[in-house]
Amino acid sequence: MTNQLLSHSHPDDQTLDRLRAGLLDDATELRAHVEACAVCRQRLAVWDRLARALLDPASDDTHPW
Repeated sequence: MTNQLLSHSHPDDQTLDRLRAGLLDDATELRAHVEACAVCRQRLAVWDRLARALLDPASDDTHPW
């Protein structure tokens, strides 16, 4: 996971999205970090909302159109 971290030991956006999508082989350490880190949980929630909005735009009531 060290290669995929930004400064301050937070994973980058691409890594969080890959975690959300289940595309990481061994995410045990990353999952533990996200569970303990409010900043990363919030960032992961943004990816979750974005993915849901892209998969079902009708379910997303936050867009202006």
